[in-house]
Amino acid sequence: MSPTETDNEVRRFIINAVDSIPFLEALLLLFREQKEWNADNLGKRLYVNKTKAQNLLTQLESANLIALKDGENLIYQYQQDHDAKDRLIAKVESAYAKNLIEITKMIHDKKDAVKQFSEAFKL
Repeated sequence: MSPTETDNEVRRFIINAVDSIPFLEALLLLFREQKEWNADNLGKRLYVNKTKAQNLLTQLESANLIALKDGENLIYQYQQDHDAKDRLIAKVESAYAKNLIEITKMIHDKKDAVKQFSEAFKL
C-alpha cells in the first residue's frame, strides 16, 4: 500500500476517532496485547506519565474502543465484541505499520485544522 493508498475505512476511522498519536498507540497496544491494563503499566509502555495514561484509557473507553473491567482499580481491556470493529482495528494497525508517516500526518493535519478554525474566532 503506497502512502496515498491507505484504505478509505482506515482514513475515516483516523479522521473521526483518533485525536493523537498516543491515543492511537494506546489503542493498538491494547488490541495487540489482549490483557488487563492500568494507567501505570500503560504509561510505562508508552513512555507517558500515569496521568496521561489514565486520560488515554478514559478516552478509549468513552469512544467504546476498550472496556473498564474493574472500576475500583481502574483496569481496562480491549473488548473483542464486534467482528467488524476488530477487523477495522487490525487494518488500522497494518496501515500504521506500513504508512507511519501518512497516518501520523493525517492526525497532525487534523489537529492543525481544528486549531486554525478555533483561532479564526478569536477576537
